[in-house]
Amino acid sequence: SLAAGAEALSTSPALAMAVLLGDMPWIGRQTCLQLIAEAGPERIVQPHYDGCPGHPVLFGRAFWPALRALDGDEGARAVIRQHADHYQAVQVDDPGVLLDVDHPADLDRHAASTTPSTCRPTRS
Repeated sequence: SLAAGAEALSTSPALAMAVLLGDMPWIGRQTCLQLIAEAGPERIVQPHYDGCPGHPVLFGRAFWPALRALDGDEGARAVIRQHADHYQAVQVDDPGVLLDVDHPADLDRHAASTTPSTCRPTRS
């Protein structure tokens, strides 16, 4: 789906695209604005909270061909690794960049406490 999304944007005049995961409802508006302010056509921008990488990840237009070529379920980790010199970690004060919903009970658990217990590997 990530490759298909990048393909669908190929004719867009946008300078960057954000990869947002549908199971992460607690990402704050201010975090998105902060990431957008750092984004650009030659940058990969990712939020970090308390030393942990999170979501969304913004990919500049220069990386869209690599995203279109993705296959399988690894996501964009390989693109980030291959272009580490264009990667920018952005420190945010938003635990929502790490919190996802895997089970219905997660909604109640995270609503009560929005502090993640550990870093989880990013899925982008």
